This record gives sequence, structure tokens and C-alpha cells, in this order.
Amino acid sequence: MKFIEYLKEQKITLQDLATACSIPYATLHNNIERPQTLKVVNLRKISSYLDIPMEQLFSMMEDKTESLLQVFLEQKRNNLSGKYLSLSL
Repeated sequence: MKFIEYLKEQKITLQDLATACSIPYATLHNNIERPQTLKVVNLRKISSYLDIPMEQLFSMMEDKTESLLQVFLEQKRNNLSGKYLSLSL
């Protein structure tokens, strides 16, 4: 299931989600369009608010799914904590 479809089913707008998670609307919109730009801190906020595991949330956002664990490991390896997630697609 795609993330936007999930939000529609839950009757949650992007603006509502952005406000609830303290993420600027434009940032959230860009993150959904390009999940590889999603910061881990924002992924955690969204995951917590929607009560969805981060792995599931990330796969809902990404068509070409790469394991979230792989992304975090790459991030740790590159010491990019809090920076953008980097996908090798």
C-alpha cells in the first residue's frame, strides 16, 4: 500500500501530519516524493505518530524498496546521523 493511500484511508492530510510531527509541510511533501531525502529523525516522528514500524513506513513511501536497515547501516558507516538517507538505486 502506498503511503498517500494509507493517509487517505486514515483521513489524515499531509498538513495534519506535518503539524502533528512538527515537520514543515514542504519538507514532508518532498520526503514523500523522494524518500531518499528523508531524515531519520523525521521518519521516527512520522512512524511514532502513525504507530507504524519505520521499516513498513519507509517501504510504503518507496517504490524501489531498499531495506531500511541497509540505509541505516550506510548512514552509520558514513557517520551521517541525522543527515539525509542515501539510497543506491
